[in-house]
Amino acid sequence: MEITQEEIITQFEALMQRPVEEVAQEATELKALFYKLHNDARAAEREQLKADGVDMTEMAELPVSPLELRFKDLYAKYRDARTKLAHRKQEEQQKNLTAKQQVIAELKNLIDNEENIGKSFDHFRDLQDKWRSIGGVPADRLTDLRAAYMMEVDRFYYNIKINKELKEYDLAKNLETRKAIVGKLEELRTEEKIKDIELILNAAKDEWEETGPVHKEAYPELRERYYSVLRELHKKIQDHYSVLKEDQHANLEAKRALVAEVAGMVEQCGDSLPRFNTAAKRLEEIKELWKHVGQVDKKANMRVWNEFKEAQDAFFGAKRGLMGEARAGFKENKAAKEALIASAMAIKDSTDWKETTEELKKLQNRWKTIGPAGPRDDQKLWKQFRESCDAFFTTKKHFFDTIDDRQAGNLKAKEEMLKEMAATKLEGDKDTMREPIKAIMDRWTGLGHVPKADIDRMDAAYKKAL
Repeated sequence: MEITQEEIITQFEALMQRPVEEVAQEATELKALFYKLHNDARAAEREQLKADGVDMTEMAELPVSPLELRFKDLYAKYRDARTKLAHRKQEEQQKNLTAKQQVIAELKNLIDNEENIGKSFDHFRDLQDKWRSIGGVPADRLTDLRAAYMMEVDRFYYNIKINKELKEYDLAKNLETRKAIVGKLEELRTEEKIKDIELILNAAKDEWEETGPVHKEAYPELRERYYSVLRELHKKIQDHYSVLKEDQHANLEAKRALVAEVAGMVEQCGDSLPRFNTAAKRLEEIKELWKHVGQVDKKANMRVWNEFKEAQDAFFGAKRGLMGEARAGFKENKAAKEALIASAMAIKDSTDWKETTEELKKLQNRWKTIGPAGPRDDQKLWKQFRESCDAFFTTKKHFFDTIDDRQAGNLKAKEEMLKEMAATKLEGDKDTMREPIKAIMDRWTGLGHVPKADIDRMDAAYKKAL
C-alpha cells in the first residue's frame, strides 16, 4: 500500500508511545520505507532541476528536507530509548546471572554441608522459589546455568539420603505444576491471537523444562498430554502462517498483474498522445488499486514495488519523449490560433449580425482543424478566442431579445414627430425650405424600425405629412 513521508512520520510518532521493546521490527520497516520514498523524491527533484536547466555539477548537495530532519530527530529518540533499554536489559540479565549463580552456590553448600534433610528442606524450597523469581539471563549462559542448577537439584533429591516423605511431597508438587502447565496449554486451543499463543507457549515450555521430577507412574500419561497439545499448538501456528503465506502470494500475484498492465501501456499507446493521456488516467486508477492490495512477503514486496516503479518510469519517459516531438508543431499551431483570435477580436463589436455570424462560424471551424498549441498555451488561447466569440453572440442575443421594446419606442417617437410635422409651418421659397425638409427626413430615418403591423400605416402618414 503506497504511503507518504508525512504519514510515516505520524505512524512513527504513534510508535514512540508504545514500549520500545515491542516496536523494533515496525520501526526498522518504517525507516526503510521512509528513506525509500525520500530517496525517490530527491531523485525526482534532481531530475526536475536538470530539466529546468540547473547545472547539477555546481550543486554539491540538495538542501536537507524538513521531513527528513523531523524523521531523523524521531529516529534518534527511538534509537536512544532502544539503547537505554538494551543497557538496562543487559545490566538486569547480568545481575540475574549473578543472583542465579549465587542460588546454585547456596544449593551446593546446602547439599554438601547439611546432613538433616528434614531441617534443610524448607531452605531448599526457598532457594527454588528464589530461582524461579529471578528474571532472564544472557542467552549464551542460559543452557550451562540451567544444567548446573538441575544438577544440584538432582543431587539434592537423589545424591543425599532424602527421606521418602519429603521426596513424595516434592514429587506431588511437581506433578501439580506440570498438570497446571498442560492445562494452560490446552486452554490455548481456543485462542485466536497467534502472537499470544506463541508467547504463552514459549513461557510454558521453559517452565516445563525447569520443573523437577514427578511420580514415574504418573509421568507417561502427563507427558503424552503435554506433547500432544504441544504438537496441536505448533500445527495451529504453522497453519496460520501457511494461510498468511498463501494470502501474501495471492497479493503478490495481484501486484504483478498490475505491474504487467502498466508495463504493456507503452506498446498499446504507440505514438498517440491522446492514448497516452487516456492511459495516464488508468495509471492513476491502478495506483489507487495498488494501495488496497494486501501485504506480501517483505523481500518480494520491495522487489515488486521496484518493478512497479520502473514500469511507471518507462511509461512517463515514453510520454515525455512523445511530448517532445509534439512540441515541434506547437509553435506553428500557436501562431495559427493567435491569427484566428485577432480576426475574431476585429469583428466582435460588429452589428452586421448575419455576415459576422457566418464569419465567426468559419473561424470556429478553422480552429477545430488546428492541432494543439501545447498544454501551457492551449487553454489560454482557447479562452481568448471564446471570449471574442461570446462577446459578439451575447450582444447579438441582447439586440434581438430587446428589439420589440426598441421598435415600440421608435413607434412612439415617430407618432410624436408626425404631430410636430403637422404643427410646422414652412415659409419662403423652395431653396429656403429644402434644408429644413431634408433635416426632417434624416431625423425620421434615424428613428429606426417600428413593429411590422404599423409599418404601412406609419409610412402613409409620413408621406402625407411630408
